Amino acid sequence: MKKSAVLLLLTAALWLAVSFGTAGEALAPAGSELERFDVAQGAVVSRIPSTPELQAEAGKLLQSLSKAKGLFRADPKDGTVLRIPLQPSQEVKQPGFYAFAAEMYVFLPLGQDPYILLFSEENEPRLFGFDYPVDRLLTLCGWKDARP
Repeated sequence: MKKSAVLLLLTAALWLAVSFGTAGEALAPAGSELERFDVAQGAVVSRIPSTPELQAEAGKLLQSLSKAKGLFRADPKDGTVLRIPLQPSQEVKQPGFYAFAAEMYVFLPLGQDPYILLFSEENEPRLFGFDYPVDRLLTLCGWKDARP
């Protein structure tokens, strides 16, 4: 992988860690809640407990991963980012990436296709497009307004 791509992914990982870690409220134990981060506000605006139904929907997103389409930004200027813990970790097989992902971040930028940032159990970050509609996941979370 090129140094610039690695630098971009490491920057994204740092941004997400800082963004989700400075929301001003205590974080729940790792892996226990889905979080909705509003990019414009720069804060986590909602948390909900994970359920088997939400985990199944997240699994469908993972099953529909596709190769990177166009340019994805790991530091979006607008929209919403959803942090979804994967319980248990999910096997991800893509060209150049094989891992058991412990969590995923779903990016919902305004006016653009959504995409996913995955971290393997070894904390390797990767960005992917996906083909499964995100609307059902948003409905289950009560976050229909996250995708205008």
